[in-house]
Amino acid sequence: MSSYKVSESRRVSAIAEASELLHELAPTGRVKDRLRNIMTVWPRWSWTKTRDVYYRDARYAVSDEELADLRLLVAARKEHRGLIERIERLEAALRIQDADFHSAQIGALEQARGAVDRAMAGDVE
Repeated sequence: MSSYKVSESRRVSAIAEASELLHELAPTGRVKDRLRNIMTVWPRWSWTKTRDVYYRDARYAVSDEELADLRLLVAARKEHRGLIERIERLEAALRIQDADFHSAQIGALEQARGAVDRAMAGDVE
C-alpha cells in the first residue's frame, strides 16, 4: 500500500473518530443546538470545521493532538457525569434515611456537587 493511501486512511479514520466524539459531547437535540453545545465546550474549531467533522466531511484534517484532546474532553465529561450521579445517589439515600438528621451531610454534598459543576464549567475559584 502506498504511503498516500495509508495517510489518507489515517485521516479518514481520525475524522470518523472525531465525529463520534463530537456526537458524544452532544448526543441529543436538534443538530444546530448540538453543534452550539459542542462549540461551547470545544471552541477550538470554527463553526464550519465543527459541522463538517460532525458530519464526517473529509475536507478537514484532524491532528493527532486534536484527537487526543477530544478524547480527554469526552472522558472528563463522562467522569463528571458519573461523579454527579454518585453524589445525587448519596444525597437521595441520606434524604430517605432521615433528611433532618443528615442535613449537614446533605448540605455538604450539595456544595460538592456545585463545586464539581463549576470546575467542569471552568469557573474554578
